[in-house]
Amino acid sequence: MTYHDVCVTSDDYVEALRHARMVAKNITKTIGVEVFPYSYFYVFYEQYLDMPAQAALNLGLSALAVFVVSFALLGFSIGAALITMVTVAMIVVDLMGIMFYWDITFNAISLVNLVMCVGISVEFCAHIVRKFSVSCEPSRLERATDSLASMGSSVISGITLTKFVGIVVLYFAKSQLFQIFYFRMYLSMVLLGASHGLMFLPVLLSFVGPKCPTVSAARSRLGEAAPLLGNKH
Repeated sequence: MTYHDVCVTSDDYVEALRHARMVAKNITKTIGVEVFPYSYFYVFYEQYLDMPAQAALNLGLSALAVFVVSFALLGFSIGAALITMVTVAMIVVDLMGIMFYWDITFNAISLVNLVMCVGISVEFCAHIVRKFSVSCEPSRLERATDSLASMGSSVISGITLTKFVGIVVLYFAKSQLFQIFYFRMYLSMVLLGASHGLMFLPVLLSFVGPKCPTVSAARSRLGEAAPLLGNKH
């Protein structure tokens, strides 16, 4: 039987578990019998061993799903799908930054909330991008203005305020789990989603937004009809 040194922080426990498994693996190779370490705190800190890899995998798959669904539902426009995915990714990255400054630990619960943030953030972006895609105003700036004027109130009243009212209740919870991992993270999701969807996204669309397919098709038809009209005269 072996013992660990005194562990104080979470990093100490994670390193103790990692080194214990390394020693057990070496012993298994030496004697040819499988040996595994066990301690009561391993159950709680085992999740941290591959947390970065799991986070990258789950967030990557979620971003891929957002791109595919946005591409299918936003008129099969790669540009609209990319803009939606980039905006969602920025919201998630900003939420990670808020986790650091608000002392929210990166663990299994916060990872689940980050994955949820990917899906929730789509609500703040998809409506604006969809309206921009079908708008037939002559310029990107006017189409961005039209999309924000048409869908901005719906995003505020139908998405932001309804979620905000439900999240405020968590502030009065006595459990630190609800106050830290749910109230703080969900409040940040809503505020970041609303700010990106209503301020950043329209500006981005006014510069690099996709072309309106209706206008492009009409211009192409006019271009094809012009030689015919010339030959007739």
